[in-house]
Amino acid sequence: MTRMLWRKPPLLAVAATLVLGPALAACGSGASSDSASGGATEHVSVATGAVAITLSPLWIAQQAGYFKDAGVDTTITVAGGQVSTSVTSGQSDIGNLGLPGALTVANQGRPTSVILWELGKRGSGFAVARPGINSITDCKTLATQPPGFGVYAWGEVYKTAFGATYQHVTFGDPPTVASNVTAGNVDCAISTYDQFYSAIKAGKLHLIVDPRDEASLPAQVKSTDFLDATFWGMTDSLKNKREAVTRFVAGMKKAFAYIKTATPEQVADLLLTSNDWKTYTREDLVALLTAALPLMGPNGGAITEKDWTAALEVAKLGGLSFVDPAAPKWSYQSMVDMSYFDAAKG
Repeated sequence: MTRMLWRKPPLLAVAATLVLGPALAACGSGASSDSASGGATEHVSVATGAVAITLSPLWIAQQAGYFKDAGVDTTITVAGGQVSTSVTSGQSDIGNLGLPGALTVANQGRPTSVILWELGKRGSGFAVARPGINSITDCKTLATQPPGFGVYAWGEVYKTAFGATYQHVTFGDPPTVASNVTAGNVDCAISTYDQFYSAIKAGKLHLIVDPRDEASLPAQVKSTDFLDATFWGMTDSLKNKREAVTRFVAGMKKAFAYIKTATPEQVADLLLTSNDWKTYTREDLVALLTAALPLMGPNGGAITEKDWTAALEVAKLGGLSFVDPAAPKWSYQSMVDMSYFDAAKG
């Protein structure tokens, strides 16, 4: 049964905000007494930012039956900007949004574990410009979100790597970032592709940095990555539900494997079996998935120590000044728990 109380606009990618996130809408699979994995079905609740392309692997796993196969009944709660509150309050077991949310919670002294990588490869680093501007070095102003957001961090990375001189102009949410460059109030902008899709389709904006085209990127950008979207939770809560969380991760591993072989058309048709995605047209879904699928499930969802160290550097550059990549508090051993991934049969 699916219950939807609230929905973000169809092309809003809250993953682009890469911050905190509690629960305004829910959809869940029906529970059953046994599972394909053997034994009673477990239950897990996940708070995600929005019904957004960059967060769609969660629905892919649900609609493809991967959670059911793994023996875990998964309730998805669309929480908007309240993901972190939903997780820290115990309303949800797992949060699904950007790394800064988990880091901010950990900075409050609450033991936090990141368990899975969903979106990377500079997925929130698409840069666009209005007509007449053809290079990021021609941008005098760049629309981003405030320091502490992933898009701001990519703005800083690009500024150094490309030798640009633009000034950040910050806005509170991704749609405002996009609308201000479309309106001509700023020269350029950075966010996820789905934020700019409609304007690009209408010829009002064009890409000036495409993070998928590695041949066009400076070496510094090629070697930089970030945990643009992750799954994480409170350390003790995850441990208390270890079997359920492990089964959830097994379902997500299958979703990431499916993404690597499926066509955008196949994924679009799968998503459209969920009422949550009915506000998208098939044409738009295919176009958005074409841009997003190559960026999903890096390393099959696994996070290495090297990945973690690089992500901390980007987070600090992006305005999370409390993050010290050299401090034990922020170490891979303290913040990342791959035991669920290792135990999951994906």
